[in-house]
This record gives sequence, C-alpha cells and structure tokens, in this order.
Amino acid sequence: MQVRLMHRALIWSVAGIYGRGGKRVFDLCCVIATAPVWGPLIGVLWLVSWLEARQGFYQDNRIGQDGHAFRCLKIRTMVRDAPRRCAAFKWQNDPRITRVGCFLRRSSLDELPQLFCVLKGEMSLVGPCPVPAGELRRYGMSGARYLSVQPGLTGLWQVSGRNALPYKTRVALDVRYASDISLKGDLAILLATCREVWRMSGR
Repeated sequence: MQVRLMHRALIWSVAGIYGRGGKRVFDLCCVIATAPVWGPLIGVLWLVSWLEARQGFYQDNRIGQDGHAFRCLKIRTMVRDAPRRCAAFKWQNDPRITRVGCFLRRSSLDELPQLFCVLKGEMSLVGPCPVPAGELRRYGMSGARYLSVQPGLTGLWQVSGRNALPYKTRVALDVRYASDISLKGDLAILLATCREVWRMSGR
C-alpha cells in the first residue's frame, strides 16, 4: 500500500514538473532540433504562396494564455484581401482558397510558421487551438480553462476529428487536455498529428 502511494506521488510530481516548466523545455528542444528541416521548408512555402497570391504570410490576432493577444502566423492559403471569416468554420470548396492553398490546408503545412510563435513562448506544440477574441465566448464557463494554458500548434481535437466535430465537442476536448497535461499525452498527440498530416485530413 505504501509503495503504491509513493508511486502515485512520484507520477503526480513528474506531471507537475512538466506542467510548470518541462513542457516549455520540451517545446524548445523539439523546435530547435528540427529547425534545419522546417526553416527552409517554410521559406519554400512562403515563396510558392507569394508567387500565387502575392503575399506569403497571413497573420491574425488570437488569444493566448492568461488572455494575452498575439499574432498567429500562417502561410497564406487564400487570395489576397479575401474577407475574413470566423476561424471555427471552413467552407467546403471555398472559392477564395488558391490552388496551392488547397494542398497546404489538406496537409496542414500552412500552420508551420506557428513554430515561430512556439519559439517566442506565445504557443506550445500541443494545446487548445488558438482562437480569436470573439470566438472565446463560445467556450462559455470553460473559457477559463482555455486561458489557463498556451494554445497549441496541434491538439486533442485536431487528432480526434478536426473540423468535422461539433464545436461543443471541440471545447470539451480542449478542456480535457488542459485538465490533464502530461508528456506522455503530448507525445501521443504529436504522433497522431503526424498520422493526420500523412492522411492529408485537413481542409
């Protein structure tokens, strides 16, 4: 019995260390170690997008941890000056999306520049999807849980059905993640994200 209690205490302490600072160390190690791969790739994607839309990046204000706003960066997938829509909704066969943008969305490669946001400490590799201020109200009482963690480049809802899920399910998954952060869970989500990218399940 005593050994079991000690084991539980050890698991709790490791999870606490990861949540308090280990997660940030993990993010930095992963992003810096893979920079020789994603850095040049972003450069190529920016150039291709610029040649088609005459604008390589797309920036939008999102709400991060503790309510701090930041500029979320993506490769542009729509024609220049396309009217903005709520991030929660994506049309099927949206005429504003460029030919290259269609591939980028399906592969989720348009989100690679968010790695710069991870380096700056505005985002994490894994966490709730970063939302605009106006969309946060849809979280209702769960908004506080969203604000308690950094938004992520990928997350639990992105590997559990993505935009096919009802919004309330997405909120529930974000709350579930924020309530049980662990290194094991983050690794599982990152591996599942690689699977989704390979399947080109984005849109």
